[in-house]
Amino acid sequence: MLPDRGLADKQHVGLKGKKVQLTYLFAANADGSKKLPPLIIGKAYKPRAFKNKTGEQLGFIYWNNAKAWMTAMIYQEWLLDWDEKLRREGRKILLLQDNFSRHVIPDTLTNIHIENFEPNLTTHVQSNDQGIIHCFKAHYRAKFIH
Repeated sequence: MLPDRGLADKQHVGLKGKKVQLTYLFAANADGSKKLPPLIIGKAYKPRAFKNKTGEQLGFIYWNNAKAWMTAMIYQEWLLDWDEKLRREGRKILLLQDNFSRHVIPDTLTNIHIENFEPNLTTHVQSNDQGIIHCFKAHYRAKFIH
C-alpha cells in the first residue's frame, strides 16, 4: 500500500510548470559587423526583471502582448522606425527575410527594400539560422540557470 501523500501533493497532479515565453527578432548585416538591438516580445507590460528600466535602457527593444508573439503591427512599427533611422543616415539597405505571415511590409518604406526567401529555404542561406541564434540561446540558458 502506498502512503497517503496529503492534500498538497494531490493538488499538483496534472499541473504543468510555468512557461516563460519570449519572441526575439535579430537583424544583422551579411558579415555580422553591424547588428541592430534585438527586438524582444514578452507577455508582461513591465517585467519585474527590468527593475523599472525600459528595454532601450537595457540595450534592446521591448514589446508585449498576451501571447508574446510577433504581430504585423509590431513588425511594421519596428521596420518604420529602422527606415527612419536609415533615412537620417542617408543609407539604403536590402533586407532578406523569411516569409512569415506576420512580416507585413508597410507601403511607406523608402530606405529598406525587402525580399522574402522562398519557403523552406531560410535554414540553408540565413546566417542567423546557422549558429547565431543557437549561440544566443545557449548563452541565455546558461545565464538563466545561473
